Amino acid sequence: MKALTIFIAITLSHSFLMAEQIAPKLEKALTEEIRKALSLTEHRQEKNISLIRRGLISNQTTDRARCAQYLAKFGSIKDVPYLIDALSDESHHVGANYLVAGMATTRYWANVALISICKTSYDYRWDASKEDRAYSISLWVQHWNRIKPEE
Repeated sequence: MKALTIFIAITLSHSFLMAEQIAPKLEKALTEEIRKALSLTEHRQEKNISLIRRGLISNQTTDRARCAQYLAKFGSIKDVPYLIDALSDESHHVGANYLVAGMATTRYWANVALISICKTSYDYRWDASKEDRAYSISLWVQHWNRIKPEE
């Protein structure tokens, strides 16, 4: 019985660490495009949403975090898979003048956005171990599979 438990735990933890992308693949947005879109938005604008989603995978750490922060304020159910993928972002803001520097990370704001949109939480913590984050991400994926709109 103990061997079976260990086997299941290893199998589950391996699958959690191998987080697959659930959102449709996007091309990265250019920093100039992202910053222009973010500066022009005071409410959700559908014409900019694709750009904001592409910004979640930008080369610039700050842009990724700002796009997730935008979706925390203006996101919709259609943004959920992109935000779940953003929970795996490994970037850090080093030396930033934040009360808690991690609060400026993409994954912090992606989690805030998911909670805001879905009105639920799966105890995801931006500063948890990679394994613990992977487990919470797997719960978000299960949630998405239950709530995603029919195509």
